Amino acid sequence: MLTLGGEGSRVMLPNHEHAIPIVPANMVDTTGAGDAYTAGYLAGIWRGFPPEVCGRLGAAAAAFALEALGCQTHLPDWDALQGRYKDNFGAL
Repeated sequence: MLTLGGEGSRVMLPNHEHAIPIVPANMVDTTGAGDAYTAGYLAGIWRGFPPEVCGRLGAAAAAFALEALGCQTHLPDWDALQGRYKDNFGAL
């Protein structure tokens, strides 16, 4: 995976690449957004979702991190992450 800030991210597989859009957020601080993206991505992997869904979960998790000061002050639980995903990409 490759994060591109305001340009979204890319999930790269051996024979395919998925462009992942950003999830709109009321940006306060970018600290921890990359780590939150990774956490969302890995949460999806752990639950057995395909890579492109994991990238979108990462984007949703990063949006939470952008909305508060500090690196781990506004991280979602699984229900909140699913809600943000659904609002931006449809049901999981």
